[in-house]
Amino acid sequence: MVPPYNFFDHLNPIYTHARFLPASKINGAQVNKAIIAEGCIITRANDRAVIGIRSVIETGTSIRDSVLMGRGFLSG
Repeated sequence: MVPPYNFFDHLNPIYTHARFLPASKINGAQVNKAIIAEGCIITRANDRAVIGIRSVIETGTSIRDSVLMGRGFLSG
């Protein structure tokens, strides 16, 4: 099935701003079938999850079958 919107259509471009974030750091975590955005720090297991930008997952936390939106704005 073809999606109703073509993200590669040069007549209808999609604009965004670049984020210059470090790569995600995975500290001994087991990651299985997950998509991880940039700038994350993960120290616990993740199964079938989408981890949003700048997410921090500490020891004692387990993420399964979830979508985390992430921390889009940091002040300070």
